[in-house]
Amino acid sequence: MAPPFLGNVDDGSNGQILDPRIADHVPHGYGAESNDGAAHGGPPSSIRPSARETHTNACGAREKRDASTIFKCRPRECQPAAITYGLAFRLRRNVSKSRNRHAENNSPQRISHWGRVMKAIPVGPTRTPVAEPVSVIGGSGFIGANLRKNLESAGVRVHSFTRRRPFAQGGRLHRPVLRSSTIFYVAGSLTPARAEQAPRLVAQDYWNLQLLLWGLRGTAHRPLVVLASSGGTVYDPAAAPPYHEDAPTRAASAYGAAKLEQEHALATAEWTTPVVLRLANVYGPGQRARPGYGVIPHWVRAVREQETLTMIGQSRRDYVHVNDACAAMLAVHRHADRLRAVPGVTTLNIGSGEPTSLEELHRHLEHAAGHRLAVRREPARSFDRTDVWLDVRSAGAVLGWTSKTGLVEGLMDTLAAVESARTPS
Repeated sequence: MAPPFLGNVDDGSNGQILDPRIADHVPHGYGAESNDGAAHGGPPSSIRPSARETHTNACGAREKRDASTIFKCRPRECQPAAITYGLAFRLRRNVSKSRNRHAENNSPQRISHWGRVMKAIPVGPTRTPVAEPVSVIGGSGFIGANLRKNLESAGVRVHSFTRRRPFAQGGRLHRPVLRSSTIFYVAGSLTPARAEQAPRLVAQDYWNLQLLLWGLRGTAHRPLVVLASSGGTVYDPAAAPPYHEDAPTRAASAYGAAKLEQEHALATAEWTTPVVLRLANVYGPGQRARPGYGVIPHWVRAVREQETLTMIGQSRRDYVHVNDACAAMLAVHRHADRLRAVPGVTTLNIGSGEPTSLEELHRHLEHAAGHRLAVRREPARSFDRTDVWLDVRSAGAVLGWTSKTGLVEGLMDTLAAVESARTPS
């Protein structure tokens, strides 16, 4: 039987979402039923799948079946879907039970309190668990592939999971995942544009993470689960940047709402050590230009193809080089023992901490390219934020991490990689 298809990484490359054969069986809610599932442990009703879904029977025929009757058909061909659905159904009963505990753990008081807790823990010599295995879910994507290389360079044993090698089969996690001390979740199938256009993908991404978390329940240790979230979309637009971790959150787009739901899911998985990294705009060599993704890969592609740059709207953003983002994730793994001593979820911003306007980015790219670059200006889109940059001091205090790659240097590095790829060896 072919392995499940597990979608695209959050940065536009290969990662993992639910098997399309299984996604149709995701239950339509997972907390107490109401018009707004988010109030009861689930996503808003606009992103919940319907109660009656299309089911593929043993003969390959498609038929409409109520969720409660799916398990009546269990020939061998239907077992993977049935097992995974059963896993999701059990989640439905349990997520709502821990929702209230999450509300307390993720309150502004608790988030601001964890920094003081970390400082109160004796620092001493920090153990570096390089011998302990690590799993990277979404390991063939832009961030995932670079993270894997950084971890391996540091001597960490890495298990990488992609669409061709899924982290679960038939609803059960593979043994390397269960044995990993740290699990980096950098997989997803969404962009801001796709989240607005395809609500079902939002639900699929949420349930994919939930299946991972439920599969970890009952492990002999408390794995450190690190979620790559979005620092550019989860904070309340009414608040003024730079955004600290205890700034109010309110998503102004479907993509931001999806990221916040994933954060909530991780925070309620109390059998793990949850760590949320709210990443700024990550860029660097190897990032492919795809619809709905960041401006830098599109502009780099335009420079390579000698095309006019497209500037959409006027905004300021926080840009962080992929090597710096991966260095922060490695620091999380190295500080695993300290992070396990912190109650609740640890949330950290990862970025440069510096705002850069599109006009400034244009000038920096001209400097990196060594010549003038023509630009065409277009109005902002409905899901575009105006000014977003992050306060990254907590990451420095907790992890000893700071961004080291300047924007001009990073752009030159990215352009050099493009030219190297074009030059035949």
